[in-house]
Amino acid sequence: MNWHWVSWDMLWVSTPVLILWFFFVPETSASTILYFRARRLRKITGDDKYRTKEEIDRIANKKRAFSGTPFQNQQKSMSLTRQCSSQRFTPALSMPSSILSSNHSWFKVTGLPFLAVLLTLCFATTLLASYWYLSVERHLETKGLGAFGAPERRLVPGLLVCTLNPIGLFITAWSSRPSVHWMVPILGLFLNIIGTFTVIVCMLQYIAFSYPRYAASLFAAYDFARSTLAAGVIMFSRFMFINLGLDRGISLLAFLDIICVVLLFGLWKYGGLLRAKSRFAES
Repeated sequence: MNWHWVSWDMLWVSTPVLILWFFFVPETSASTILYFRARRLRKITGDDKYRTKEEIDRIANKKRAFSGTPFQNQQKSMSLTRQCSSQRFTPALSMPSSILSSNHSWFKVTGLPFLAVLLTLCFATTLLASYWYLSVERHLETKGLGAFGAPERRLVPGLLVCTLNPIGLFITAWSSRPSVHWMVPILGLFLNIIGTFTVIVCMLQYIAFSYPRYAASLFAAYDFARSTLAAGVIMFSRFMFINLGLDRGISLLAFLDIICVVLLFGLWKYGGLLRAKSRFAES
């Protein structure tokens, strides 16, 4: 089954989960629950006065259907930053294959880089959980919801480690060769995954706190954009590494990641102004 087996495994696992979630997970969106309740009351009473606030606003302002809202929000409010956070997955997924390339042909334990990914995710999860507890959870009793602060506070862990992404890529780019011990590119992978995972989680939290009403749809749009990008990268990444070489090819990704780091700091500094200009933001 060559490299396709990874995708087949994911399909086998995700399909039954999707079916179970689709049919058995209850609706949790307050506006959607109210909409169906109002529609049911209109049907029972025959009175059209039973309408939700969203329905009234949509009729009054002649808004388009809600189905386009997540993509409007994605394009108008956070497109650059979210595209950068999507791109962070691509180097992380390609790095194990790079480490196991002909530059380390003697490297026989092909599962070790992926084991490093697992250990790194555990480490990054512990750091995020610790930050969440120290900055928010232990203050809930005294400050209430004020302990959450502005949505930009959710970006702080990502700001602390986002520079590890390009650093890890540069280490991997220039150490994946027979003359360098295989632990060095693994170290680059370790640093890159810490930054990647942390930034992704911080961005998802930022989206949820900034646009709570549209969070579920935004997450779906985000995953669609990330998956589409990952699928497209496969079409040209092999030729890019053949033409540029492993060192310059990964270095190119590192330079692109530096741009993402700058944009992330820009979002942290000017996020409040961007949310103030967005008609979708609620915080």
